[in-house]
Amino acid sequence: MECLQSGGSPVRRVGRPDPREGDGNDNDRDDIDALSIIGVGQREWNIKGVESHGSGDDGFDAYNSSITLDTLIITNPTEDGVNLTSSSITVHCSCVIDMSESTAADRELFDFEIDNGRCRFTLAPHTLVKFSGDWGNQADDARLKSTEMPRPPALGSAESRYECDTTLSKRAVIYSASSD
Repeated sequence: MECLQSGGSPVRRVGRPDPREGDGNDNDRDDIDALSIIGVGQREWNIKGVESHGSGDDGFDAYNSSITLDTLIITNPTEDGVNLTSSSITVHCSCVIDMSESTAADRELFDFEIDNGRCRFTLAPHTLVKFSGDWGNQADDARLKSTEMPRPPALGSAESRYECDTTLSKRAVIYSASSD
């Protein structure tokens, strides 16, 4: 598979703060995702890479969708890095999610919501993975299946910070284990 670094250019979205000064926790005052896709399937998606920087809410949001990307780069969203609702995302070349400090109390690398099915975020073999942020909470119940990535903190533990910087030789999957 040819990676985006070898050719092509990503969709870039520079976020903006919420005009009503939301903190990432109030749906009436904020929900300005950098990029939201709804009901998009593999045959409809022809974008190789997405970059999202400084979103006023989630860095990347997918609802009832199934897409494949070469690269996904998310930096400093106000709330979650990737918010999936009954969706499946596969990344083939590089995936970077870098979460800075935020005032939002509910802020994770992955926020999974189950409405019409479970969520699945797949990292293909040979993908460069760089994650820095909070893994999640019991409501999100994001699980990791990988022999190469560090184990995330146990759900409900005092420590939620997760760091990973590796290039995978095998597939890794982050998935929802239960429903909302």
